[in-house]
Amino acid sequence: MNIAPQVFQVREAYEPRYSCPTLDVEFVPAQPSLSWAFVGQVRWGAVDTATSYRLQRKSGPSGIWTDLVSIEASGEDYETVDDVSITELAFYRVIATNSVGDSLPSHPMFTAAAPEGDVAADPPVIIPDSEVSWNITADGFTARWVPASGVINYFIDLGPDNEAFYAEFNDLDIGLVHEYTFSGLAAPASFWTFRIRANKPFAPSDSVTVLVTPGA
Repeated sequence: MNIAPQVFQVREAYEPRYSCPTLDVEFVPAQPSLSWAFVGQVRWGAVDTATSYRLQRKSGPSGIWTDLVSIEASGEDYETVDDVSITELAFYRVIATNSVGDSLPSHPMFTAAAPEGDVAADPPVIIPDSEVSWNITADGFTARWVPASGVINYFIDLGPDNEAFYAEFNDLDIGLVHEYTFSGLAAPASFWTFRIRANKPFAPSDSVTVLVTPGA
């Protein structure tokens, strides 16, 4: 019995003559998240695709939302609106926008007028600076202070000598911690100027300033 041999034909791989175009699809921004609404400032986390934001306000739970201000996106990690008048119970929310449309509104935060007779936070009590207690080196140090009651966060500033503060350490919100480490700093001519203030709703403390001489 003879079996005819089978012949297989090999073809080159198929290459399509046409390619599908790539479409760049833009979406409305993600929902922003408010993180702060106290002491005349409203703050929220930035949204990557937002080109601007609308801050809205309503008076009391049954009030009507109205646009308070519109600002361009700055590209920073957080966006803020300062000098917000806080004279009554009010709710705030923010909406991120771009060329496609608006995001969902953020979850609202409420504020109230400062209670009468509210006492400002006490200025931070600085633990005396020394090369031992503050770990002072040629390019940094660890500032330390005593915890204060009623405080919700601290703001710090740092700069060389009596010059302007460094941009990354200008009015920096460091949360509710009781020390902060600076490293990799450029050597100042004579000293670093460190400033700190304690904050609680409606009643921030006065600032405390310490001049720190670099270590050897």
